[in-house]
Amino acid sequence: MVKNNHGTSERTRGTGKPRISRRIPWRFTIGVRFVSLVVLITLLAGGVAGFVTINTSRDALRQQVLHNNLDQADLAAAFVSNYMKVVQANIRSFAKRPTVVQAVLDNEPERVQAELAEFVQIQTALSAASILDDKGIQRVFSQAGVATIGQSFTDRDYFQQPATTLQPYQGVAAKSRATGQLVTPYAVPMMDSQGRLRGVLSAGISLAALSDAIVNSEYGTGTRASIVDSRNGGLIIAHSDTQRLLTPVLGKNEAVRRLLAGERGSVETTSSSGELDLIGFAPVTDLPWGVMVITPTKTAFAIVQTLTQKAILFTGLITLFAAILGGVFVLQITRPVSRLVEETKEIGSGNLDYEVATARRDEIGDLSRAFGDMTTKLKNTMVSRDEMAKEVTERKQAEAALKRSEENFRLFVNNSPMGFRVINTDVETIYANPAALALYGYDSIAQFNSTSIKERLTPESYAENQVRREKRQRGEYVPDQYEISIVRKDGGIRHLEVFRREVLWDGKPQFQVLYNDITKRKQAEEDLKLAEENFRSSVEDSPLGVRILTENLELIYANKATLDTWGYGSLEELIAVPEMQRYSKESYQLILERREARTHGKPSPGFYELSIRRKDGEMRHLAVWSREALWDRKKCYQLLSEDITERKRTDAELTEYRKHLEKLVEERTAELTKTNTQLEASNRELEAFAYSVSHDLRAPLRSIDGFSKALLEDYADKLDTPGNDYLNRVRSATKRMAQLIDDMLNLSRVTRGEMRHEAVDLSALTQSIATSLCHGQAERQIEFIIAPGLVANGDRHMLRQVLENLIGNAWKFTSKQPNARIELGAIMEAGQPTYFLRDNGVGFDMTYVNKLFTPFQRLHAMEDFPGTGIGLAIVQRIIHRHGGRVWAEGEVGKGASFYFTIES
Repeated sequence: MVKNNHGTSERTRGTGKPRISRRIPWRFTIGVRFVSLVVLITLLAGGVAGFVTINTSRDALRQQVLHNNLDQADLAAAFVSNYMKVVQANIRSFAKRPTVVQAVLDNEPERVQAELAEFVQIQTALSAASILDDKGIQRVFSQAGVATIGQSFTDRDYFQQPATTLQPYQGVAAKSRATGQLVTPYAVPMMDSQGRLRGVLSAGISLAALSDAIVNSEYGTGTRASIVDSRNGGLIIAHSDTQRLLTPVLGKNEAVRRLLAGERGSVETTSSSGELDLIGFAPVTDLPWGVMVITPTKTAFAIVQTLTQKAILFTGLITLFAAILGGVFVLQITRPVSRLVEETKEIGSGNLDYEVATARRDEIGDLSRAFGDMTTKLKNTMVSRDEMAKEVTERKQAEAALKRSEENFRLFVNNSPMGFRVINTDVETIYANPAALALYGYDSIAQFNSTSIKERLTPESYAENQVRREKRQRGEYVPDQYEISIVRKDGGIRHLEVFRREVLWDGKPQFQVLYNDITKRKQAEEDLKLAEENFRSSVEDSPLGVRILTENLELIYANKATLDTWGYGSLEELIAVPEMQRYSKESYQLILERREARTHGKPSPGFYELSIRRKDGEMRHLAVWSREALWDRKKCYQLLSEDITERKRTDAELTEYRKHLEKLVEERTAELTKTNTQLEASNRELEAFAYSVSHDLRAPLRSIDGFSKALLEDYADKLDTPGNDYLNRVRSATKRMAQLIDDMLNLSRVTRGEMRHEAVDLSALTQSIATSLCHGQAERQIEFIIAPGLVANGDRHMLRQVLENLIGNAWKFTSKQPNARIELGAIMEAGQPTYFLRDNGVGFDMTYVNKLFTPFQRLHAMEDFPGTGIGLAIVQRIIHRHGGRVWAEGEVGKGASFYFTIES
């Protein structure tokens, strides 16, 4: 240590350590006053500046934290709302899935459990799910083997609410007894195609993943988030402290009260522990939930408090240091100016840690102390600036994190497969993601806005939209979820499911609209509904009974014909009766034998008969056809049945009748044998009679006729006029007798002669007969109308006799008609020809039509129209031998028509 000229010790050059000066008596000099004034001014300036800076920083930081917490609460609430809507939509879609509804209707719990288990496995957001029937009995659980199957849950809200209102129900969160997880129940009614309740699908939506996404997100140092269910006075369902889950909200401060009332905002309030918190809170759309983002004021103001502590410390240090420097300055006032300059240069070189010291108490000492004070203040200012820079950096990092969060949200929306659109109160599109534009077929928002909403909706959806808009204007409730049908730019129709809610967009209240394309689902539902209706209509209306049995031979379906046959009103009523009581003893034994054979892989006949016992005890007989089939993609057995009770009864009666008939046939055969013997004898006698008539009777007739002729020729001049007349009458009678004998012989030959069938041209035969008649009586004026191409299959000779007799009669009975007409034609009846011969002669009285075809019966006098009365009898017998029939129609003075048919 080196002594200076003033007797004080100086700092060794280059070491920065102060030299120790010799104590000198205290003097309250001008320098001391100056140093004291500097210290006082420093304390006042530092205190005021620190107080203003700290308070300003606290207010700005408070507002920033409240704003950030509110924004993060909005984002978290939007995330929770969208997350729950997607999960709820999937649950509703599963409840409407045609295969699930059909399986519930068909009472197939195994198939429903398989699909439900697969659905829960795919939907990771679900803890478990179950299906209750319309009585509240649990029929299916997503986990196999649970003990609650068959238990009643009719007292639970998640059954009563959807079963009563037929609307989905969101329950209060609770701990699942089946899985032990924290879940919120969501129940959906299951309806059939007629809109009737068939069951309730109850699913537990796990809050673990949702809680993890909300609670464990990065909100900032010391900031935490929680989800509150506003029902039952407020219940915590997501919290960083798992011990507080499902506990009531404590404190009921301003933020909690406003959140439970459904409000949105941010506030600084006192927590349940008595500390101040900065809280941002927002309700979750369409759910009785709210999200709170909380930053303790102590944590938020940690930086300010640190700065405050440092400022106080620095102020104290400055004061202390100023006092020390003042003393040192006074003590070292005699330090040489050169030394002061060197020390000043050392400080000016940037070495702020260099301590200026002097023992002088004069102005030089004051100047040294001023330099030291300046150095200290400059150093403190640099430290404060670094702290402020650190605070600004942290704030920028928070803003950057918020910006990244917003960018991630926009990236999520732009890449979402669901359509996302933001509209203002004038229904003008502010934003639309690519998926929304693609649904409508537009390339840009401007192109989209160039069309009106009426152009973009079908007439039905536009009318529904107008109704919703008018309700909103009147302040009435309008659901935020509905379906619309849009018209794309290319004219195509798409069906969309819409989710609409009010949001803040760029700080202004706008409307967010989410679109889910359900066109394929709608078409599939329509196709499936139509196919199901067609199938059920064909099966239900089938006159045959239809039953479906599972591979285990359990009856799962029966159509109306089956139920009517058995006499039951429903399938359940039929199944409730033991199988043994539904069949006769023999039929039940047959069923057991068929099952036994099927168990051992032996084939069973596909057709068999059963005797069943109806509900009223009546026994019925069924013919059953059995075959394997697929029902809901599972192997089953299809049984078609026909009620053959009446047929069996008829068969029994026919059997008895057949036996009786066989007995009668035997008796009749014996009688016919006897009759045939007698008939053969009669035929032989008839042949002998015919021979006698042909030979024995003709000889006397010829003798009578011959001798009568001889008398007239040889003795006519010897006989008077009466004698000649008598002889002429004798000859006429013999000729008539000969004609009768010929007609009788012809009638006999008709019934006994052999027939030779061939195609006979009736038109040609008629033409031949007409020509012959006209040549015989050329003076007659008569018109023949003969239809061409009339061909019949029969015996040519016999059919010629028919036509000769009919045409001969027509020729005879039109002899007194000056413009006679005879017509041959045919008419078609039931695909077969009916031939007719019509004339305009004298006709006959229909009263006596039955006598026309009787042998020797005449309707006209011999003097008017001669004949024997055999011709029509011959016609009838020939037609009968051809398997046909003949009849006549006529009217006196208007002619007659004769009709006949010939078997093909």
